[in-house]
Amino acid sequence: MRTQTFVLMIASVAALLLISIAIQPKKDLIDPWHGASYGQTAYSARDDASHPSDDPDHFEWWYFDAQFEECSVAVAMHATNVSNPGSRRPHIEANLFCPNGTTRIVKEYDPASFSASNETCDVSIAGNRAQGNLSDYHLTVDEGGLGMDLWFDSTVPSWRPGTGAIRFGDGTDQFSWFVAVPRASVNGTLTINGTRFNVSGIGYHDHNWGNVPLFTEISEWYWGRVYSGNLTLIYADISLDGKYDQTVVSPMMVAVGDRIVSDGSGFSLLPSGFIPDSATGNRRPSRISLVLNESHATGRIDMDVLNVTDGRDLTEGRSGIERSVIHLLVGHPTYYRFLSYAAGNLVIDGTKYSIGEDVISEQIKMR
Repeated sequence: MRTQTFVLMIASVAALLLISIAIQPKKDLIDPWHGASYGQTAYSARDDASHPSDDPDHFEWWYFDAQFEECSVAVAMHATNVSNPGSRRPHIEANLFCPNGTTRIVKEYDPASFSASNETCDVSIAGNRAQGNLSDYHLTVDEGGLGMDLWFDSTVPSWRPGTGAIRFGDGTDQFSWFVAVPRASVNGTLTINGTRFNVSGIGYHDHNWGNVPLFTEISEWYWGRVYSGNLTLIYADISLDGKYDQTVVSPMMVAVGDRIVSDGSGFSLLPSGFIPDSATGNRRPSRISLVLNESHATGRIDMDVLNVTDGRDLTEGRSGIERSVIHLLVGHPTYYRFLSYAAGNLVIDGTKYSIGEDVISEQIKMR
């Protein structure tokens, strides 16, 4: 009986919250990452430095990934816990993706274990470290039998959409994105359970920070990139909460060699072939298509999912009651990382490019 009473109480609270959400007033956006921006706003190494804040909702992370012949890696160094930023507890997430499986290590540390420069990228969490100056980066990780000692040498200039920030409401709340290294050559070593391997490949690094509650302000986002020959394409497609009139923010950058040739929001992202996922309680696409209609770049790329290298309920780690409440009030917040095969054709400044490559993309559903 006590359990039934508790469930009824939670259901009543949920109903009241859902009603309050439904009738909440619309909010404004300032500078929602739209329109061409390259060359219009200056950037510096300071953009990839720490952006400390006393705001209880403050978050910040530095993300790196690299693709090698057999495997790929992804590392995120978080200044705070994104789902509970007020705790101020840093954590590192290190992933190894190989044909025979995925290794995922998440380690949270005390605040004293974190340090970061306010002038350039120099981030340390309990001895794991990322250092760089927009041109060259050094990433070292040693966690749970997985070691990385990798050098990233940038081959495409840094980029950010617009001024780099979506500003919400009166402009106090914001979400920033800076792509410090759209593309890099990567060399170094991986150590797996005591065995060291020399590796070389291609990589990427970006940086996010802000103070807006992501779970309430954003309903879904896609992110990805396409590397094909000397062509580089970076994109994001972010669906904001209903109080922002269902605004979709969709920045894209296209580079040929070391030159950015297209930068704006003239594309559509079309997910299709949705498949139920019993592990997360959500549905994921089996294909993601990009349709470009920029002044310098047109065409279509279809990305068919080959493998879900990571798929998880973002409420994992919380208590059963907390998860039940989140699932009832919000839905099933889910993260997916896809390895896909991209095929298509683009015309860039009159030159045709045929695409046929394995690519990486992500989908995050907050609802």
